[in-house]
Amino acid sequence: MGEAFNLAVFAKLAPFYLGSILWTIIYDTVYAYNDRTDDIKQKLKGLAVLWGVKVISNSRILNLAQMGLFCFSSWMFDLDQSLYLLIAASSAMNDYLLKKVDLNDSRSCQRFFVYSRYYGALIAAILLT
Repeated sequence: MGEAFNLAVFAKLAPFYLGSILWTIIYDTVYAYNDRTDDIKQKLKGLAVLWGVKVISNSRILNLAQMGLFCFSSWMFDLDQSLYLLIAASSAMNDYLLKKVDLNDSRSCQRFFVYSRYYGALIAAILLT
């Protein structure tokens, strides 16, 4: 019975975990774009190299998927519906920050990387309420 309970909790947490992985991919790939030229010279195959100038558009798609996964996990735990609005608002904030990134300006990429910790803290605060 204990294993069945643990499996049920894991199934409910899995979408949140996957959404957290997407968040990491988003902020890390934008930050990695700074080193894209060096990565190409060294024949490294990161997402910044693979996606090229599509880093922002692909990250925005991942941001939508992440929002869906967070909402799905919240639904599975039967959390308050107001959380969906807060998750959507925080994802809209992240999308806004993504649209402001200038991939040709390393400071802009770094700024997004730094702001991502606030987004993560906001998501954590929302889900822990």
